Amino acid sequence: WFDRRRQDPTCHLLVAEDGDGPWGQVRCDDVGPGREATVGVSVAPLARGQARSAPLLRAATRRLLATTAAAGVLAWVKPSNGASLAAFESADFERVPAADATTHDQAPEPGAVPLRYRRGRDGRP
Repeated sequence: WFDRRRQDPTCHLLVAEDGDGPWGQVRCDDVGPGREATVGVSVAPLARGQARSAPLLRAATRRLLATTAAAGVLAWVKPSNGASLAAFESADFERVPAADATTHDQAPEPGAVPLRYRRGRDGRP
C-alpha cells in the first residue's frame, strides 16, 4: 500500500519529524482541479496526546491548497475517534452534513464524519 501511494502523483505524503525522528504523517489525495482533495493524519503512539496533530494538519492543508488546483479539502473521521475529530476541528476543519461532502471514488467508512477545511482563523487559506 505505502509503495503504491508513494508512486501515485495524486498522493501527497508529508512526514513530520523532530530531533527524535519521524512522529507523524499526513496523506493528501488530490483528485483533480476544481474538486476537493481528501486528507488523513496519523501520529506515532509516543507522540499522541501532545497537541501535535492540529498544527500538522493545518500546515499540510495550506501547503496542498497552495501547490495544487484542489477546490478544498475534506476529511472523513470515525465517529468513535474523539481525539482525531478534535484535532481536525482545531486545525480549522468543520463538520458538514454527509450529503454536502464531495469525495472521489474512494468511499468513506460507513458512518464516518465529514469535515471540511475552512479559511484559517488567522485569515489565511
